[in-house]
Amino acid sequence: MLMRAHALRYVNNYEQSQSKLRTCKERPEVATFLKHWALMMQATGQSHSSVGDLLIQPVQRLPRYMMLLFAS
Repeated sequence: MLMRAHALRYVNNYEQSQSKLRTCKERPEVATFLKHWALMMQATGQSHSSVGDLLIQPVQRLPRYMMLLFAS
C-alpha cells in the first residue's frame, strides 16, 4: 500500500516535475550538463536520452502493470 501511495503522489506531481525541469534548463550550466548527459546516453546506446524520458517512465509503468495484472 505504501508503494502505491508513493506512486500515485509521483504521478500526481508529474506536471510539477516537468515544470521544474523546464525552469532548471533555463540555467546555462544545467542546460550544458543535460546536453552532455544526453549525448553520453546516446553514445552508450541507452534508450533514454533525456531526463524527461526518465521522468515519464513511472507514469507509464503503472498503467502497464495494471494491464498486465488484469489481463490474466
